[in-house]
Order: sequence, then C-alpha cells, then structure tokens
Amino acid sequence: MEIQKIPQDAELVIFDFYGPLSVESDGDLKLRDNADKLIFRLKLQSKKMAISSTSHVEEIISFPWFATIGVFMNGVYGKEHVVDNGEAKYKDLGKICQDQGVKPEKAVFIADDYNGVDRRSAERFGIPFIRVTSENTDLSYLLN
Repeated sequence: MEIQKIPQDAELVIFDFYGPLSVESDGDLKLRDNADKLIFRLKLQSKKMAISSTSHVEEIISFPWFATIGVFMNGVYGKEHVVDNGEAKYKDLGKICQDQGVKPEKAVFIADDYNGVDRRSAERFGIPFIRVTSENTDLSYLLN
C-alpha cells in the first residue's frame, strides 16, 4: 500500500539508502536536503529507524556524512539481506522488523523504488510504502 506521509503510529521507519537519503550532485553522493532534520525529528518522536540497501554495509557507512545520520539508526542492512528467489529480488524487510521488535504494519518503508525492488519488498511483508522521487528535494513533507 502506497502512502504519502509517515503515519503518527509508525514505530519503525526504514529508509532505502540511495535515493531517499542520498542524491548525486556534481558527481558526488550527498545527503538529501533536510534528510538529517527529518531523521532528528523522527528520533525526537521515539521512532526506530533503519537503512535497507542493495549495496554492502561497508559502502554505505563509508560516506563521510553518514556519521551525521548513522548515530540515529537502529540498524543498517545491506546486500546480505537481499533475497533472490529466482523470479525477483526483494529486500528482507521482515528481518528488519523482527530485529527491531516491530510488527510490519507498524513500520513504513521510504524508497525510490528503483526497478520495482522497493515496492515489491514492502508489499511482500505488508509494510506501507512511501515513494520518494528526484523531484522531492526536501523530505520534510513526509511528516504529519
């Protein structure tokens, strides 16, 4: 189910790394405008947060600006948590929910839906999905 804003009762916010949190600018990968402010506000609301990516964790945490947001994350899940069942790939968002002690319906997945992997992953585990596009330069619109 695609939604537009982070529900007030969400207990866990899962971010796709490339796209929603980071954008390419002048050949470099940079933190998206106000992503740090969104994460800080979610932490003030006592939301758990995690990152899910098709890249290796080492690559994700290697960006110098990652320290700005990484301290607020309850987990970073990389390529080792991507499942290929022979028909399609999906991110194991169920594992993230299980690790964080949150029911899937109380989580939300924010992603750019590159190649349909993100939407398929959310649907597989019954997690509400928010699609962030390149036009959404400021993430503050995600808050209620």
